[in-house]
Amino acid sequence: MRLISKLFITCNFILLQPCLADCPFIKDGFESLSIPGFPIFLTLPAKTFNIDADAAAGTLIGKMSVAANTFNDVYYDCNKIPTYLYGKTLNTTGLTDLSNNTFAVGDTGLSILPSLTSKGATGYFPSMPRTLQVNPDSPYIVFTKNTSFEVQIYKRNAQLKLHDPQGEVVLPPTVAFITQWINSDTPGDNRAFTVNLGGVTIVSTPVCKTDQSIKDVPFGSITETTLNNGIKRDLHFTLQCQTDFGTYNAIASINARQRTSDNKYITVTDAAGNTDRLKIGITDSQGKTMNVDGTSSESKYSVQNNNAAQFNWSATLLRASPTLLPAVGDFTAHAEITFQIN
Repeated sequence: MRLISKLFITCNFILLQPCLADCPFIKDGFESLSIPGFPIFLTLPAKTFNIDADAAAGTLIGKMSVAANTFNDVYYDCNKIPTYLYGKTLNTTGLTDLSNNTFAVGDTGLSILPSLTSKGATGYFPSMPRTLQVNPDSPYIVFTKNTSFEVQIYKRNAQLKLHDPQGEVVLPPTVAFITQWINSDTPGDNRAFTVNLGGVTIVSTPVCKTDQSIKDVPFGSITETTLNNGIKRDLHFTLQCQTDFGTYNAIASINARQRTSDNKYITVTDAAGNTDRLKIGITDSQGKTMNVDGTSSESKYSVQNNNAAQFNWSATLLRASPTLLPAVGDFTAHAEITFQIN
C-alpha cells in the first residue's frame, strides 16, 4: 500500500509539472512548407527602469519584450493519441500571485504582468493545463514562431520599498522564467518555448520641493553706523522630499557668480553700479562661515520620507571697503542654493 501511495503522489507531481509523454518532437524529415524548428530559447534582456518617487500607484513603469520571429515554427507529432495536454508556466520565485494575472515582486511595492501574444491573441499567467483533441487529418501541433513575450512592470504601492538609490535589482536573472509546453515524449523537448529573464533594475528618483523657489532677504534701510557693525538677517529655508528609500540625505551649498576673490563673500551691486562697496557673508545652521563658490555645504542625514530638512542659515551685510560707502538707493546681490539628494 505504501508503494502504491508513493506512485500516486509521484504521478500527480509529474502531471503538475507538464511532463507526460505523448507527442514526440519533430526535428527533421517533415514534409511541409514550413521547416520544423528546434525548441526555442529566448531571453528578455536585462533592463533598467526609472521612476519618480511621487508617481501614483498603478503607474506603468515600463515594458520588456522579446519575439521569436527569427526562428522556425516548432512541431510536435500527436498522431498516436486522441487528445494532448499543453499550457504555459511562470517561475514564481520571489513573486506572489495577486489572482488577477499580476504578481507582486517581493515586498518592493512593484508588480508585474507577464503575457504572450501569438497570432494576434494574448494570453496571461497563470495558465491551467488544457486538453485538446487531436485532428486525425492534421495531427501535427505547431507552436508558431510568430509568438512574442512581454513583461510589464507596475508601481503597485504609492511608496516603493527600495534600498539602493543607485539602482536596485528587483528581479534577478532567472532561467526558464516563462515556458510554453506540451506533453511530449522527447526528453527535454517538451518545452516549445523557454524564456529566460535577464533581470530588472529600478532607479527611483526622489521628488523634492522647497518652501520658496526664490528666497528674498531684505536688509531694509541701512546707515553707516549699522553697516560698520554688520547687518545680520535670517536665511532660513526647508527642503521636503518624497523618496522610496524611507529616508533621504540633503546637502545644501551656495554659489554666487559675482563673489570676492577669496570666495568667502557675495559681491553686492549698489544703486550706482559699484561692486566694491558692499559684500554679504553666509553662515550655516551652526554659525560656520561658508564659501560661496559651492565648495562649502551643510548636510542633513536620515530625514524621514516626506519630512522637511530645515536649514537655518544667516546672511550678513558688510562693508567691502574701509573708506568707500555705497551709493544711496537700492542694492542687489544674487546667489544660488543647490541641493544634492541621496
